[in-house]
Amino acid sequence: MEEVKKILQYKGKIERGGPEVAVRLLSTLKDDESEYVRKSAGNALRDISRKHKDVVAEELKTWDTTNKKVLFTYGLANKFLG
Repeated sequence: MEEVKKILQYKGKIERGGPEVAVRLLSTLKDDESEYVRKSAGNALRDISRKHKDVVAEELKTWDTTNKKVLFTYGLANKFLG
């Protein structure tokens, strides 16, 4: 549950630190052990991509999608980009 609180804090950083900060922090959760955490991070990235497509797209290019956990999060985050 602590990770979910972090996700909500990261999303809030969009207004204070810009989308780059939020995307970088959320990306650290892309291969978390908890599917719930990965889903929350992916959904948050998807939400950010609505207004900041380029920022999220650049981050997703760096992800290793051969990892199943990362691929799961990628699929959620990439919804509005592809």
